[in-house]
Amino acid sequence: MAVAVGTPSHMRPVPGSINIAPASFPQPAKAAIATNPSEIAANFVLSFNEALKSKALLDLSLLFLDNGFWRDHLALTWELRTLQGPPRIYDFLKGAATSRDGFRLQNIAVDASNVVRAPKFAPVDADGEVIGVQFFINIDTVHGTGQGLVRLVEEAGNWKVFTLYTRLEELKGHEQNIFDRRPVGAEHGGKPGRSNWADKRAEALNYADGSEPAVLVIGMSLGINLNEAVANLISCRRRSSWPYSRCTPQDHGSQHACHRPERFSRR
Repeated sequence: MAVAVGTPSHMRPVPGSINIAPASFPQPAKAAIATNPSEIAANFVLSFNEALKSKALLDLSLLFLDNGFWRDHLALTWELRTLQGPPRIYDFLKGAATSRDGFRLQNIAVDASNVVRAPKFAPVDADGEVIGVQFFINIDTVHGTGQGLVRLVEEAGNWKVFTLYTRLEELKGHEQNIFDRRPVGAEHGGKPGRSNWADKRAEALNYADGSEPAVLVIGMSLGINLNEAVANLISCRRRSSWPYSRCTPQDHGSQHACHRPERFSRR
């Protein structure tokens, strides 16, 4: 491919590259928006789940605008895919339904846990001319749970999807040890024969129960997400300067698990 001498580097074509057409945004709604965004989101979720329950994949694809997008990260297939337009989305959904587990997405629900995630009116374009309804969702699949984001735009009186994002976050039976699932680092009170955190970690690292490792992770950045307990152990040993803290790394983690701060007073 010939390139003119003096062509700026940012204008030089790279072998194998293609030109991507600029995205087109929906037309702004002519009528003033005076509807409750939560009601719009609830109606959409109801229609979406009814299509899922009846396995009406065509009806599911028709919930999208002609230039609507569905971006999926592992919720529907074990691939990262972005589809545009009802025909391509429908073809993709038909292919996803032929997997060993069938169509994996089972249910979506509005996430109204805070004002940021709850349904609200928001612009979907950079200029703020096209106002739509934006809200986060929680999803359930055959393999686990996840989250997503929906942006709806009104077209001829109907609210349709301009962008839908779905993402698988946790596998059923292998949830992350976070929040109320975190291991207890300190056990106070009379419990004869109890093991402290360091003893428990030593038993786990040595596979004292006779089990064998199932996964080998190369690169600790991945290991931190796969096994928070191992990450805590390493973080505790390398970075901690608190006395007596190696047995209870949760005391100086994101969750305070010890009610005896005096034990950390420096001597």
